[in-house]
Amino acid sequence: MLLTADLDQNNSNLSILHRSTPKTSSSISFPSDTPQHVWHAESSSNSSLNKTKPTSTTSNKKIYEGLAILNNKKLEKTEKTSKFENELYKIKLLKAKSELETSRLEHDLMAKKFKYESEKMESDVRQNKLKEEMLLLELKHKKKMWGME
Repeated sequence: MLLTADLDQNNSNLSILHRSTPKTSSSISFPSDTPQHVWHAESSSNSSLNKTKPTSTTSNKKIYEGLAILNNKKLEKTEKTSKFENELYKIKLLKAKSELETSRLEHDLMAKKFKYESEKMESDVRQNKLKEEMLLLELKHKKKMWGME
């Protein structure tokens, strides 16, 4: 039985291809219709084909240790990235809340300003009406005094 293993650099996966060989043959022979690269695992980074058979558990152990290191680094990077993304999300949320509060305060200020201006205009209108009435009464009084009525 032929076992080949190769480390996939991009995905940190262990690719193992398993083929059985005829029991009668002592050497490995490839069928003429099957390309040799089918019998061996290849890394996705287009490195050379792995054509060596692991001879001991030491090489398998090294492969698994390498995978563990890569996976740990990938996990640390993912954890850091997610931590930063969470912090960024919190900052964006605080920014949105402060913008909303600012918008509410601006709205309240504008509403109070318009209310004040409206009340001032109404007051001015009332004062003008009172002035007009006073002038009309004054005019009437003067007409009476001068006998123009």
